[in-house]
Amino acid sequence: MTEHPSDHAPRRMYGGPFLTVRFDHRDTIRSVLAVDGELDVATAPLLVSAMSKVAAGGRRHLTVETGGLVFCDVAGARGLLAGQQRLTDHGLTMELANVPGAVRRTLDLTGLLDSFRLVPD
Repeated sequence: MTEHPSDHAPRRMYGGPFLTVRFDHRDTIRSVLAVDGELDVATAPLLVSAMSKVAAGGRRHLTVETGGLVFCDVAGARGLLAGQQRLTDHGLTMELANVPGAVRRTLDLTGLLDSFRLVPD
C-alpha cells in the first residue's frame, strides 16, 4: 500500500498488475474509489475489500469511478454488487461513474445493470 500525503484528501492505492484501486476522500461525507484495469474473478475480492474500507471510514457515500476499467467479467460484476450490498448494510449509498461500454454490457448481460445508480462523471 502506498500513501500519498495530503491534509484534506488522503489517497491510498491498492492493487497489482491487473487492477488498481485509488481512494480520494472528497470530504467527510463522500469518497471516490477509482478503479483501473481488469475486474474479474482474480481481482474482484480486492475491490470488495476496498469498498468495505469506506464503510469503516465513516463516510456516507461512495462513487466508484469505473472509467479506467478495460474488462469486467461476471465475477467482477458480482463483486461490485457485493461491495454495494456491504455499503448499503452500513447505511451508505453508492453510484458508478463513467461506466465504459464493455462494463455496461457485462452488467446488462448479467441482469445487474438496474442494480446500480449510474452517473456520467
